[in-house]
Amino acid sequence: NPQQLRFIERDPEIYLRNLEELRSEQSETVTVGIAPHSVRAVSLPYLKRIIQFGDTHSMVVHMHVAEQPAEVAACVREHGRSPVAVLGDEGLLSERFTAVHAIHVTEEDVSQLGKARAIVCACPSTERNLGDGVVPVNLYFNEGVRVSLGSDSHVQIDLLEDARELEYHLRLQRLERVVLAPDNDESRSALAKHLYRCATEMGGASIGFETGTISPGKPADFFTIDLNDTSVAGATNEDLISSVVFSLARTAVKDVVVGGNMIVKDGQHQDQEEIVRKFQELQKRLWS
Repeated sequence: NPQQLRFIERDPEIYLRNLEELRSEQSETVTVGIAPHSVRAVSLPYLKRIIQFGDTHSMVVHMHVAEQPAEVAACVREHGRSPVAVLGDEGLLSERFTAVHAIHVTEEDVSQLGKARAIVCACPSTERNLGDGVVPVNLYFNEGVRVSLGSDSHVQIDLLEDARELEYHLRLQRLERVVLAPDNDESRSALAKHLYRCATEMGGASIGFETGTISPGKPADFFTIDLNDTSVAGATNEDLISSVVFSLARTAVKDVVVGGNMIVKDGQHQDQEEIVRKFQELQKRLWS
């Protein structure tokens, strides 16, 4: 498709030169990783060249993997193996690798991702919107695979909604409840805590950031909620995390702090007016 050509850098050396330029812009709040689209879109020699570069420089790698059955079928025709098997057999999986979607996988694929200590990034809102399928998060948890959350198509951006959908999609598919609760935690909030980690700590791990603790020397990344918001009003300390994960409305989020800097205050982004104005202008250009 000619409209897609602008996204393609046919020579891996051009890609790596541009990547090096981006790496010079890294900061405490911005990291640069490698993100070839998929096994279907990028040739194997190209993949090996850039991922080996990433390994040398300890960079994170994100790829769409087994998002749709057609992708898996095309990969089997070309390589005789599934996308996960190709990546694993060629030594391209690692603890810095994030497989985005990873829906249409076999038990062997899941095991291979687990052995590599790779991360899976589920995008439930997008996967539902595109009709991709349901991420088998229960299989990943059984193999110790870390699961993070992403938005992909930006149809909707709400990490807590995505967190609860990890569980709810499996309930619809399996006709049972409490599918993802960990076996080693019998507390009432066990499932919610598990899903909350996917929305926070595992997302940080996927992009190379350490998150999940507030302590000296660590990034001050946190958000506050209005406990009087109707979506969580009346929740006890014991049940609060469950209320946050399963019922919190976005209106309840009041402050967002990133690296010690207040980005959202009392529900409003510091640059909200400008962001909305520019986005409206962009929409008009796109659709006029």
